[in-house]
Amino acid sequence: MQQSTPVDRFLQDYAKSGTARFHMPGHKGNVPFLGDLGALDITEIDGADVLFHSEGILRRAEENAAALYQTEATLFSAGGSTLCIQAMLRMLQMQAPGKKCRIAAGRSAHQAFVNACALLNIDPVWIYPVFSQQHGFSAPVTPEQTKELLAREACDAVYITSPDYMGQSADLAGIAAVCREYGIPLLVDNAHGSHLKFCSEDRHPMTFGASLCCDSAHKTLPVLTGGSFLHIGGDFSAAEGKQAMALFGSTSPSYLILRSLELAVELLSRCGKDLFMQLEKKRAALFSLARQKGFAPLPGDCTKLALDASAAWMNGEDLALYFRQRGLEPEYVSARHVLFLMTPWNTETDFSRLSQAIAACPVGGQKSLSADDLMPGFGWPETVCSPHEALFSDVEEVLVEQAAGRVSAQTCITCPPGIPIVVPGEKMTENTQKLLKNSSFLSIKVLK
Repeated sequence: MQQSTPVDRFLQDYAKSGTARFHMPGHKGNVPFLGDLGALDITEIDGADVLFHSEGILRRAEENAAALYQTEATLFSAGGSTLCIQAMLRMLQMQAPGKKCRIAAGRSAHQAFVNACALLNIDPVWIYPVFSQQHGFSAPVTPEQTKELLAREACDAVYITSPDYMGQSADLAGIAAVCREYGIPLLVDNAHGSHLKFCSEDRHPMTFGASLCCDSAHKTLPVLTGGSFLHIGGDFSAAEGKQAMALFGSTSPSYLILRSLELAVELLSRCGKDLFMQLEKKRAALFSLARQKGFAPLPGDCTKLALDASAAWMNGEDLALYFRQRGLEPEYVSARHVLFLMTPWNTETDFSRLSQAIAACPVGGQKSLSADDLMPGFGWPETVCSPHEALFSDVEEVLVEQAAGRVSAQTCITCPPGIPIVVPGEKMTENTQKLLKNSSFLSIKVLK
């Protein structure tokens, strides 16, 4: 019978073997400040397999992950979802050698997508989101928006970020249907949704028909930072995935990260559904309490609780300070929102403390929000040239106050939540300039 955790077994056996380590890494598993994990931190030695050409223990671990997520293949990344996004775009490019690819992409794309487009000379064709004044941020891309763009723009794929940073999910089943109608693959940045397979309703992008999908497992699963999955559907192959990842990935992947991915897969295969269904109940109780207090919590998945401070006549920064003074650190704070990220590995005490703090919060009477805080005026910049052309052109740096009318040579993004204000190749307006200044950008690289 196949071992459920072959990577962990190999590392544990090697740590106990007494082998003299005349190989990398330099700490030799013998440095006290690394603790017990130091002995498990190895490189691609004999028997440890090779990540981007896996045939042994890593391949078996990845096959276990594919079985769990019900994919054609699932590959491990120790380079986060950034590596997976780079690989997804390269895989698309590999299927059309010599062709300049165009991707219909929701504007809420992470900077890793923009940078990969620039490096690979792929043109993004933006699907611009609708700003929700009710919630104070952009709504997810819809199937209707996707179809409308594809009807007027020839594209080789659709790229959607879902769920977004605030926990909102797009109608991926509907968008996948549009992609099938046009005969193009759907690529999904599911960095914030690796847990969606295990909720009471399976809402993982691969279930809805995505062709390629990346999961930042470390965000919501018990995985070390940097551990991610690249899920592959029937339109692509594992061999293409490995080849694409090798183009960008480190030749010294962290086996501690790979081991944590494997152990998470083993745990989730046993009790993932139970763990996240329990989390759904805890989040529902907090959601109800927050609504009673007037915080108008935002709709989202079970790992996110987003409080709208403005609904209770408060400022997000002041509300965050209230929680921090009580030993509660949120994931994200803006002028309007305070976002908490929770997983099954938060303790019962964690949930109790958050519940008590919400219940005791003195709402109202804090700093009021300006109209710009509630709904910033913003028009999307005009695309003048491709990100690739802008990134590799002659540039100069100017103060943000001088940016209006200039063409950006860099991606300016507030992370979190990670939505580009401007990307390379876009001509900035006075509104762009204002938003950059409000987001604390002092200078920007522009085309000469």
